[in-house]
Amino acid sequence: MKTNDYLRPRFDLSEKRPLFVQPYVQKSRVPSPVFDMHYELEMGLVLEGRIRRQHGTSRRIFGPGEMWFCGMWEAHGYAITQAPFRALVFVIWPPLLMGSRFAESPEINLMQPFLIPPERRAKPDHRHRRSLLERGERMFRNLQTSPRVAPHPVRLRLQAFDFLLTAIEFVQGHPLPAAPEADLTGIRPALDLALGARRLVTQKAAAQVCRMSRDRFIDQFQKMMGLSFAQFALRHRIREAARALVDGDTPVKAVANDWGFTDVSHLHRLFLKHYGCTPSAYRTRSRQSSSGTDN
Repeated sequence: MKTNDYLRPRFDLSEKRPLFVQPYVQKSRVPSPVFDMHYELEMGLVLEGRIRRQHGTSRRIFGPGEMWFCGMWEAHGYAITQAPFRALVFVIWPPLLMGSRFAESPEINLMQPFLIPPERRAKPDHRHRRSLLERGERMFRNLQTSPRVAPHPVRLRLQAFDFLLTAIEFVQGHPLPAAPEADLTGIRPALDLALGARRLVTQKAAAQVCRMSRDRFIDQFQKMMGLSFAQFALRHRIREAARALVDGDTPVKAVANDWGFTDVSHLHRLFLKHYGCTPSAYRTRSRQSSSGTDN
């Protein structure tokens, strides 16, 4: 695979294909941070080498046996600080976890590791690191040695759940978000509305398609998603503008207009906030980083 390929794929995840697992290999260091943001949840397990992850003002280095988590539309960047680098990268359709409840342990919320603020995400102790490494190496080998025989999707889902349960174990003792009581079905029309829009979608309009009062909708959405509907809808449009910049040669002004931003300066400010660079710089940097040789 090419360097950084897992950052910008069109996963097309859905109820029928809710999970993507990638054995990621990087033979050389990536010293300059590469930034991204996406709707899908991301979980990574380092097997070899070190990676520096940046989430807002939080910066942290992860080594073998340690896991990183990235929530919905969470702007993030990474740099490979020690190579060769190997990791398992899980990309997850959020409703898969939101809809997973266990009658025997109703307190378990598989979304918890993604909802904890980056600066408060705990690191595993020696016992958990050793267990994670053993299971991760076994899964990595299976994925690499039989590329034409894909593991059964249910097996991949159960393995992902196993890693998530381990993560919940090692953050015990740290404040955890409670499992939301809201039903995802109730807010799904708002998700469809936001993800299909190229213009601003108001919370009032989203509440109407969900047949809720505005206040009840705002509360339910925040509990289920870990961010407000306004943030969710805006970050979707920022991400799609970023894809348009990388995938084509459309002028920045036209991209801003296509995705419902007031003007170029509006898009410029949002890119500086979420990606740490201007739209033009993002286009250049992303194309340079994705033009590496196969590993």
